[in-house]
Amino acid sequence: QRGTCCLFAAASETSCAHCLTHDGRCKLAEPGYTLFGRHMKRRRKVRGTKMTTPELVAELKQKMVTERAALIAAAEGLTADDSLRVPVDAKGEEQWTALEQLSHLWEMERGYVAWVQAACEADNPDISGVQGEPIDIPIERANETGVSDLLAALAAERTKTLALIDVLALEEFDRTATSPMFGTLTVLQWLRSFYRHDRQHAAQIEGRRSDYKPNFKGSEPNQRKMRLERMARSSD
Repeated sequence: QRGTCCLFAAASETSCAHCLTHDGRCKLAEPGYTLFGRHMKRRRKVRGTKMTTPELVAELKQKMVTERAALIAAAEGLTADDSLRVPVDAKGEEQWTALEQLSHLWEMERGYVAWVQAACEADNPDISGVQGEPIDIPIERANETGVSDLLAALAAERTKTLALIDVLALEEFDRTATSPMFGTLTVLQWLRSFYRHDRQHAAQIEGRRSDYKPNFKGSEPNQRKMRLERMARSSD
């Protein structure tokens, strides 16, 4: 419909060339297009993925509930000593205590949300420098608190995340963002990180190997070492 195909056209009641197909039809009424900024653009499709449907969103939310329940059960079954235990001969992230892992999950939840928001605000942004808001109990102080405090924080954070998912338009799940660590993923794929990350750390807390391993583009980074080095630099 002429005059409503983009914000510019809606304000001026004229057609915007950016928002018309080659034969003059309004992209708003065409499949495969979504509003980006002031104009309509074709939805980017990542190779090997399919366009998001309501069923896929419902599946995402159900898996988030299921895997979070398993994580909570694993954490609530810990004694105070267990929550501070580090496995013998552990390396990298496996040296994190259960408390540190819960803090890490909280921090990464905000990180994933920041990446999703970046994908919705720009066209396939590089999110290597995008970080979530700092959390109240960072990994460095996690061992000073208890499991119940961190689980309560995770529950509050998850409520916000689900609220974000509920307001996303279906087309926004197919927007993309690129990370050097993981490559180009759609918003739906980034959101799937929530339940996969829960599954990974539920297994680690229970002292077993997870059936899920992140698909890093290179070798898996030692996040614990990177964090310690960053702290050392900041204290210099």
